Amino acid sequence: MRGSCGCGSVTYELLRHPMFTHACHCKNCQTQTGGPFALNAILETESLKLISGDLQPFKMATGSGLGQTVFRCSNCYVATWGHYAAAGNGFVYIRVGTLDDPSICQADVHLFTKSKLAWLTLPNDAPAFEEMYDREKYWPPEALMRRERVIEAKN
Repeated sequence: MRGSCGCGSVTYELLRHPMFTHACHCKNCQTQTGGPFALNAILETESLKLISGDLQPFKMATGSGLGQTVFRCSNCYVATWGHYAAAGNGFVYIRVGTLDDPSICQADVHLFTKSKLAWLTLPNDAPAFEEMYDREKYWPPEALMRRERVIEAKN
């Protein structure tokens, strides 16, 4: 799976399929993306390969107050991925819209729907939560094992 920024100078490859995909409807995601939600596919950072281009890190706010670092193309400033402080740098959140084929990462959950735009109707094929959800209950077992390996390697 490959992706790029808007101008094409940043290109990247996912070496594995993402573990899980969030559609986040929080106000911060709406403001930062200019859309009704952010669609982020979660992957081990080691499974992301930058092929070309130069990225600039930008510190951004999150609802947790811990923040995130969003990496934007230094040419067109499109956000390609980020690291949430709460998750740590072992995990990267890929902006699904930057994938060459974004249809491969359908939302597994919708979160922070308490701030969802009223005109947006959510599909019935993914659970929705007013705030956060129980990861142990909703992530597939393989994804939980992959997550645990990253955490164990860090310690």
